[in-house]
Amino acid sequence: MEIKGDEYVLLHSEKGRNFHIEKLRVMLSSMQRAFVSSSKNDYRPLAIAETIDELQLIKDKLIKERAKFSETGSNS
Repeated sequence: MEIKGDEYVLLHSEKGRNFHIEKLRVMLSSMQRAFVSSSKNDYRPLAIAETIDELQLIKDKLIKERAKFSETGSNS
């Protein structure tokens, strides 16, 4: 099955406590293989963008929002 998708995806692993960026088509192929083989995957897709730079900005924003939430217990 051909998967198209040249956009980039920002992924996060709670277990590994790290971020990863890859092409959408790569992520979907990987997730399909994991599904077929009943493998578990800890990575959550958080954002999709045209460029890695855009995802870096989104990542920075999310990290700040998470830190704020951890301090206050809310997003406000």
